[in-house]
Amino acid sequence: MESTLAPVSGIPTVSQFQESGKNVFATWLTTPAGRTSSANFEYSRRLDRSFLDGDTYTFVFERQSGADQSVDIVLNAPPGFVWQENGALKYEYVSPAAPGRMVLTLTLKQI
Repeated sequence: MESTLAPVSGIPTVSQFQESGKNVFATWLTTPAGRTSSANFEYSRRLDRSFLDGDTYTFVFERQSGADQSVDIVLNAPPGFVWQENGALKYEYVSPAAPGRMVLTLTLKQI
């Protein structure tokens, strides 16, 4: 893990590394008592192969233990596909109280 650890270009407080063949992003937010703060990430990447009907995509979100936070995640299907779970181009997961660990596994459906 440490051998692949690198700061994200232009955002020195965010680190990126590889874990079990997965891209991982990590950061800390220091929020004074009585205040709020937020972090927004937009991530896209080019895959080495074309998508196929029935392919699955897994998104894992983990929050710091003891942190009370909301989460709003939007996943966009690639062109020519929708998410089987909702039949839409976008899948959104919103929760006012994020679980400690959340795993979203979605299936692509070709249109």
